[in-house]
Amino acid sequence: MRTRKLFFLSAMAVSFSANASMDYDYSVYTNSFKKTENTKKYDQNELFTSLKINNKFDITDEIQFNSSIIALYSSSAKNQNGIFTANNLRDTIPYVDIAKMYLTFFGENIDIYLGKKEIKVGKAELYSPSDIFGKSIIVTPQHSEQVGEYTLSADYYLNDDKISMSVFPSNIHYGKPDQKSRWYQDEKDYDFFSGSVSSTSLIYEENKDSSINNWGFLVKYSAMIDSLEYYTYVSKKEALYPVLKKRGVNAYEKIYPNAAFLALGLLQVVEENKYYMDLIYQHTLNNLDQDYVNYTVGFKHRQTDYAKYLDLEEVALIIEYAGQMIADDKYSSDVDQNSNGSRINKNNAILSVEFKKDANLSYRYSYNTSMEKNDSSQNHTIKYNYNDNTTFYVSAYFYQGSEGTFFGRWKENDNIELGFNYKF
Repeated sequence: MRTRKLFFLSAMAVSFSANASMDYDYSVYTNSFKKTENTKKYDQNELFTSLKINNKFDITDEIQFNSSIIALYSSSAKNQNGIFTANNLRDTIPYVDIAKMYLTFFGENIDIYLGKKEIKVGKAELYSPSDIFGKSIIVTPQHSEQVGEYTLSADYYLNDDKISMSVFPSNIHYGKPDQKSRWYQDEKDYDFFSGSVSSTSLIYEENKDSSINNWGFLVKYSAMIDSLEYYTYVSKKEALYPVLKKRGVNAYEKIYPNAAFLALGLLQVVEENKYYMDLIYQHTLNNLDQDYVNYTVGFKHRQTDYAKYLDLEEVALIIEYAGQMIADDKYSSDVDQNSNGSRINKNNAILSVEFKKDANLSYRYSYNTSMEKNDSSQNHTIKYNYNDNTTFYVSAYFYQGSEGTFFGRWKENDNIELGFNYKF
């Protein structure tokens, strides 16, 4: 019998098992935004909080239950409703939802998962285009929250190799900033920010039925040759980026087309250096969008020997390049706007450097810039770990770019943030 530790987020407080554990993760962030003529309609100071209640317990030696409940509150207008949240008309409402809830069945060489579970894919440290199976709640882009997908999955182990299979019977689109939020700005739709859709247009979002034609699946193979880790997968599921179809005069339907995917990832560790690549090809079904390849190549360097001359414990540098190649530019004439204007990191340089003083104090600088559109984001963060359970943050965020670019739409949202995290 294999002995492996699982580190999955778990569920609500259930205390009838002797092998049960529960923890809480509470965060508070306050943001002070710069005041401009165009931002007078927004609050200069905003508050965002999140609480996660994680629990796991063993039903038997072979069956484990995991779940996570998430509660979010933002002072910005119209936070999206969760599964337990009353649908009311208040401008600020809390979000309460099931982030994950699933059963794990342990076998001799196979583990089976049933429920709402997060599936992570990719080797990149900062941005992985092949990680298309995670869902996010985006109340504020500075703090998106990851949630799982409903799935029946299995991991089959062949010595050090692994074959993973998943079926996804549903497609759920989680909350994004409301039109009253400063993160939405004046676009008609959060996803189509390039300005090609009139602000007076009506956009209706397609609701897919649960027929088997709309189900998704994943087959993934992971292995290691010497010090080289790699994975490859094939998948059919809903595309990550939507398209717009004309629906009458000045009206559109937003559709997430079904697509087939082929992905490959590599990771090589050489002493203090890590080299990696993630690549994914999307073939859009029914010709509803372009076919394209997204990829990220990068490396991470950890330096400890020379760091001591700066009176530091460690310096960690990450540099990535994220790009895109169009495989087939043709798409149906029924589509008014493809997803090209909504895709992120198509020709971007991404950098992160962290200076770690000791186990308690560190400073991190992050930078992401499009070499095509010249928009960018910067972040400076000082983190202080008061103890194992308590962390304080001071951050500064800066956005730059012209109208119709991903970061440029937030160019008036520069802000200073104070944060606090407590785990208990």
